[in-house]
Amino acid sequence: MRIIGRDDVIPALGTQLARRRFLTIIGPGGIGKTTVAIAVAKAVCAAYKDGVWFVGLASLAAPDPVASAVSAALGVRPSAANPLPCHQPSAR
Repeated sequence: MRIIGRDDVIPALGTQLARRRFLTIIGPGGIGKTTVAIAVAKAVCAAYKDGVWFVGLASLAAPDPVASAVSAALGVRPSAANPLPCHQPSAR
């Protein structure tokens, strides 16, 4: 796949990925976010002994299935427990 106009973005995101280990690419539909994400994954794959994964979340209509989508991409079984329980401040 040929990518036009993103020659500077792909290496910059690769550098950020090495520093942060997780990236979210946002923007309006149709600007090439998925194409760039896959190109970044291909560019940095050799640097990660366990590989890299792309988890597309665009088709999710709510946040609830995010953990399942990530689990499926990683090939692990999701936990039944909420990974990020919401803690309510106590009333005084």
